[in-house]
Amino acid sequence: MDIQGRIIYTDQQKNKIVKRMNEILETKAPELPVLKPMRAGRNELCPCGSGKKYKRCHLWEDQGYK
Repeated sequence: MDIQGRIIYTDQQKNKIVKRMNEILETKAPELPVLKPMRAGRNELCPCGSGKKYKRCHLWEDQGYK
C-alpha cells in the first residue's frame, strides 16, 4: 500500500486481473426460457372485457373459425 492506502499491484498481477476481467466479459449470459403468453380458459371471463365467457365471445375467432 502507498501512503494514501491504495493497493499497489505488480505488472504480473495487473495482467492477471485484466485477463480475468476479459474472460468474464466474453462469457455469454445464459439464455432465458421463452414463455408462452397466458390464454384464457374456456370458462373464464373473456380478456376483451365484454363480461362474457371466453368460449361465447372470442374462442372461435382466436382459433380461426370466423
